[in-house]
Amino acid sequence: MKTYKCKKLSEMVVTRQTVLVRLDLNVPVSEEGYISSDFRIKCTLPTLKYLVGQKARIVVLSHLGRVKTKEDVKLKSLRPVAHHLQKLLPTTKVQFVNDIEGKNLESAINKLGYGEIVLMENTRIADVISINGSFDPKQQRESSNSEQLGRYWASLGQVFVNDAFAMAHRSHASNVGIATFCKVSCIGFLVERELSQLQKLVVAPQQPFLAFIGGVKISDKIKLLEHLLPRADKVVIGGAMAYTFLAASGVATGKSLVETDQLPLAKRYLTQFNTKIVLPLDFVTNADPNAAIPPVITPTPAIQPAMMGLDVGPRSTAHYRQMITRTKMIF
Repeated sequence: MKTYKCKKLSEMVVTRQTVLVRLDLNVPVSEEGYISSDFRIKCTLPTLKYLVGQKARIVVLSHLGRVKTKEDVKLKSLRPVAHHLQKLLPTTKVQFVNDIEGKNLESAINKLGYGEIVLMENTRIADVISINGSFDPKQQRESSNSEQLGRYWASLGQVFVNDAFAMAHRSHASNVGIATFCKVSCIGFLVERELSQLQKLVVAPQQPFLAFIGGVKISDKIKLLEHLLPRADKVVIGGAMAYTFLAASGVATGKSLVETDQLPLAKRYLTQFNTKIVLPLDFVTNADPNAAIPPVITPTPAIQPAMMGLDVGPRSTAHYRQMITRTKMIF
């Protein structure tokens, strides 16, 4: 297996430098701007506090959800995240800029004081907004790793810090693009910590070894599953991925999210690793996840045609708790 040595933030000279920091601030934000979980924001604080202490001028890039429509452009703003970040860093000036490119952003960066932060708008707006500002959902400048956009963002600073571990696998302009064109690049403290933990799993995992894999898409996790399934004693499949695996095994999934193009792969995994893969036993469901009606518990893996699975139910939780008590290493 190949190993790669990454340059670390602690090895870089960042004092009085303009530092571009790719973070994962993709947190749940309601239409009213309420953040129901700030875990991901708090995970970024060690890197941000270090840069503040080093008197760097800090420019933060992040995405928030998927941006496909004009309504998404309005609803998926990082402004509430900037307000929350300011609360978490009360002695540091945090400024939000409602742009991802152009004179307003450049002016805000030029006026940055040492130890101050600018958070620019959701990078995925570049997927639907052209360089001249018109709406065009075919643009995909961020997610297609536009060379022009990567070069532009890289030109805004002298050092690039990638501390968005959950996004590190995506070839987007805000991580791969900037790293390609910025002369100095490194990883932040969150990515460094995650890689250190992963190294333990790869080199010498303790047994029993239990893995939990979630998320929406199997296609995003194929390589991870291929590495974990042979090594782990049990792999618990959760998130929307679970519905694809259940559908592949012939279980009704109602209106739940299913990756139909990944059903053959899910069937192959279920056949090859049927004693290792653990799927939910019950679900929290709702006919309309956006409606103001309480969800119901579906006591079996099968979900009624009119219902959508939202999360695992109490039987699944109890079962996972028992598995956790019997394991020595958890991924």
